[in-house]
Amino acid sequence: MLVVGIKKMNIQNPIIVTLHNLMYIFEEFKVTAWVAKTKEILDKVGDEVKINDKLIKEFIGAGMGSSLDLYLCKQNGHAVSFSNETFANQRLNNLIEQLYEFQKQNELNEESI
Repeated sequence: MLVVGIKKMNIQNPIIVTLHNLMYIFEEFKVTAWVAKTKEILDKVGDEVKINDKLIKEFIGAGMGSSLDLYLCKQNGHAVSFSNETFANQRLNNLIEQLYEFQKQNELNEESI
């Protein structure tokens, strides 16, 4: 798993690592509203081992305005070139999918306790 933008932090929770990686992408491509939203979630969870599933579900969302609806492109005001658009969106979608899978696994682990 690629860990970007985390300096001198001992983070073992894959959900938190993925949120940091998403924030890095949002910062890189100037997706300012999502930088703020990601920072807010990270501030709420801190470095907890157990993550509140509701927070992550709200972050991922569904439908218009959700992270699943995000598309990085110059026309949307993001700092991404046309030639880099496909790659940038693949990175974004992979991380959102990872976050969803980690959250789902976290939820299953909670149910088994």
